[in-house]
Amino acid sequence: MYDVTFPPQSNQASWVFIGRITDMEDNLIDISACSMVFAARAKKTSSQLLLASTANGKITYPSLGIFRWFFTEGEMNGLAPPTTPACR
Repeated sequence: MYDVTFPPQSNQASWVFIGRITDMEDNLIDISACSMVFAARAKKTSSQLLLASTANGKITYPSLGIFRWFFTEGEMNGLAPPTTPACR
């Protein structure tokens, strides 16, 4: 598990994130058989704000070593402005 802090995200727009997973030599790794979960939590309360996973289809693997999550504007509208999700 990793704790990551992202820049504040607008609650009036969708949020797309694209990440890469590489080995020590910067070669992309095949993650197609892996499951992944991304949970965004409020910094102060740790209450879950957003959840993306390969199981719920919010995280996809568009190509070798690349993962992507997408939250719609409607999902983001539920966040209080300004919100800086702390993710686990």
